[in-house]
Amino acid sequence: MILHCDLDSFFVSVERLEDPCLCGKPVAVGGSASGRGVIASGSYEARKLGIHSGMPTAKALSLCPDLILVKPVFGRYSEYSKRFFSILKDFTPDIQVVSIDEAYLDVSRVQLLWGDAHKIAVLIRERTQKELGIPVSIGIGSSRYIAKCGSKLAKPDGLYVVTKGSEEEFLRTLEVKNLNGVGPKMTAKLKKLGIYTVGQVMLYEKDFLEQIFGKAGLWLYSIAAGEYSDSISFIENPIPRSIGNSRTFIKDLPYELAVRELRTLATEVGRRARKKNLFGKTVTLKVRYSDFSTFTTAHTLNEYTNFTNTIHRAAIEIFGKYSDYLGKFRLLGITLSNIIEGSEGIQFDLWDHKEKEKLMKLYNAVDKLNEKYERNKVIF
Repeated sequence: MILHCDLDSFFVSVERLEDPCLCGKPVAVGGSASGRGVIASGSYEARKLGIHSGMPTAKALSLCPDLILVKPVFGRYSEYSKRFFSILKDFTPDIQVVSIDEAYLDVSRVQLLWGDAHKIAVLIRERTQKELGIPVSIGIGSSRYIAKCGSKLAKPDGLYVVTKGSEEEFLRTLEVKNLNGVGPKMTAKLKKLGIYTVGQVMLYEKDFLEQIFGKAGLWLYSIAAGEYSDSISFIENPIPRSIGNSRTFIKDLPYELAVRELRTLATEVGRRARKKNLFGKTVTLKVRYSDFSTFTTAHTLNEYTNFTNTIHRAAIEIFGKYSDYLGKFRLLGITLSNIIEGSEGIQFDLWDHKEKEKLMKLYNAVDKLNEKYERNKVIF
């Protein structure tokens, strides 16, 4: 049995612990409305007014002039997140962390110790509320996907169980809007076809759904037909597939100014990789124009690295292809992928091994200074 544990309105819940006066009011954590800030998290009072994550802050304030906007303090959220995952690890080592506020737990091996999946979920909810003061919604099912759908139905601050053997009935009557992965636009298209529940998806042929929705149509058909599989290996500390950092500029930048931002982006990506002792071989640059046209280009290096300078040079080389563009840039992002953990698997040339060791020591010293004082204060 799988549990999907999801902290409710996580950022807002943490801020309400810091300031109880925010309780019961429409609150959002997000960036400034004067620039291009967006909403990172909204309370359920705010969501009822149409405010959601990713919405421009200016639009959120226009929908709700009384919205209380709180500037995010990510270090605070990270600390609560660590304490939450520490609680989960007390129940089972079979955990897959999905994000800062949610995780999947396979409790199949620990039910003799703690009781059945429902009992474990109740204990987790009690401890989270007692030790953190934050509500958590939990879905229980025989697969990761079923558990995720369950936690969505459990919100806010609830528990939803899909017992073994009832998965087909659960999905058949489930509204398509409650499927994880189906957004408002797809829901609207499905309604035009007379599809309101997952069971009604089977009224149409697979090829027709693919023609209308592309790969999403095939995926939806597989869910309705009971063919979807989401088996996963649960490990305590999974290696991330990539490490990335992006920035949307307050004002669109011409090429000459945008190219300077690559250093800051590369510095952050390198710092995060070194902190986790991770090395990557592929650097990907994401570019977005003023008209929202978006492009990504990847470059595979000759060797694995987490050196900021190497990542920066690769990004500069890619960005050179945009030097003739006369317009302006809205967003830039750098991602390091093709990740391995530790340097044991890296083949260093003997002649430059000592040089790389010196560079690594220097980078580590710079990282410590930035952590102690201010992130990216020292650039190397």
